[in-house]
Amino acid sequence: MSGMLGLTLHGARKIPSSLLHGPGCDTVHRLRRASLWSADYFQPSKYYSITLARTQKDLNNIGRLRYELFVERDHKAYAADHSNSVFLEPIDKLSLNIQAVDADREKCLAAVRLTRGQDGMGDRQLAAILTNCELARPPYANCVLLSRLTVRPEPRARSRIADLMRHTYSLGLRQGARYALLATRPSLIPLFRRFGSVPTGRRLHDPVASDLEILVLDLLNRDHLAAVSSPLLAELDAFLANSTPDTDESLHQYAPT
Repeated sequence: MSGMLGLTLHGARKIPSSLLHGPGCDTVHRLRRASLWSADYFQPSKYYSITLARTQKDLNNIGRLRYELFVERDHKAYAADHSNSVFLEPIDKLSLNIQAVDADREKCLAAVRLTRGQDGMGDRQLAAILTNCELARPPYANCVLLSRLTVRPEPRARSRIADLMRHTYSLGLRQGARYALLATRPSLIPLFRRFGSVPTGRRLHDPVASDLEILVLDLLNRDHLAAVSSPLLAELDAFLANSTPDTDESLHQYAPT
């Protein structure tokens, strides 16, 4: 993926790129994400091992895991920070990065990135997903995007995938999105089908990741989640049980026509 540092979004004040990497950058990162995501999204997860990346240290831990798997293991030619063995992207500053951590809450075992649709247009690959999915409607407020799912090749990491996806799904519901979009290698489609995502029949070619399939998850299609025994079903039921009249109205604003 690629993008531009210091993006200006929705008339917001531009933050100079130098501030994103200089002294006090942790504060800038928190402020920037807080301007896009309300404090509600940063509440602790009910799943003990799941947490949000809140500081540059957290992001670097995720970036090191990405580097270890995507660059060192898979030999992908990403534009990474090779001197520090970290693979992060500008869109990370606008997204929520959710991670599963070990018992000491220090080591990142697995991670995934959640990006609002309207912010995803600032990233080459995410923009390609949005513009190649008929359900995504400009200005793309009806969508969130999942990307950079990264899982250590060990049992304790794989065992955290369900909780990682449950918490990420609940964040998408709170965002008011109708659809979650992603692009993945064909070999990983069964994993995402387990949670309820389905192939759209659209593909994109990424110069680094090669050919990817675009999948979509209808966040509010309870019948489908039940039919596939999705681990996300309980999250949807809990969300609907706690919804307000305003929430109920917003649930239908992006319904298919």
